[in-house]
Amino acid sequence: MEHFIQSTFEFFKSYPYLVPFLGAIFGGEETIIIISGISAQGIIGFFTVVLFSFLGTLVSDSIWYFAGRTILWDRIARWKRISKGYEKIAFIIETSTRGSHFLALLFTKFLYGTRIITIMYLSRERMKFLAFSFYNAAVTAIWIGVICPLGWLAG
Repeated sequence: MEHFIQSTFEFFKSYPYLVPFLGAIFGGEETIIIISGISAQGIIGFFTVVLFSFLGTLVSDSIWYFAGRTILWDRIARWKRISKGYEKIAFIIETSTRGSHFLALLFTKFLYGTRIITIMYLSRERMKFLAFSFYNAAVTAIWIGVICPLGWLAG
């Protein structure tokens, strides 16, 4: 087990940009918090984690944005369980944010399990990608500015 941990830290040291970037894309907030905690141990620089987690999150959110516009989403939305959840979240987003896409993105970044469905909802509402990218970059900067220091403090 100790060899595995040592090998993992060596991998992190060898690829300090790739780990937070891919961690943000494939692992989400949990992975970003863990990698931020590891940065507190001096394995990866904190600002490297912040920057590349930010960029990875933007890439991930863009992928989900475009996934929301595909035929695949139309097929998934036919499943009763998903369509009911989607309708509930869509209603909550509309009523709590009064149609503000910025507020919708901001609130759901901090509510676990709602980020991806909100991004897909906004893409289905025909929010332009440029507007989405602008709002998402601002919201992601706020979000990363909160969770990375929390992860670092936990580490």
